[in-house]
Amino acid sequence: MSEEHYWFRKRRPGKGGSYVPASREGWIATLIFFILDTGGVAILIPLFAETHWWIIIAWVIGCTAAFLAVLFAKGEPLW
Repeated sequence: MSEEHYWFRKRRPGKGGSYVPASREGWIATLIFFILDTGGVAILIPLFAETHWWIIIAWVIGCTAAFLAVLFAKGEPLW
């Protein structure tokens, strides 16, 4: 039986966060998240910071939720 290909693996206990990239796809997903999150905020702050600050918060929450969905779908099971 072949082992399933996980993009993210669990960290060992005592090493901080629960998942780290384990393959090229995991690193690409992490890089895309970083670019979309920081780049999007850098673009949105000058446009909406004073009047519609909630748009910036919604962007960050949306990017984080999408990344977490990929992480849990393509990562090793928690249990």
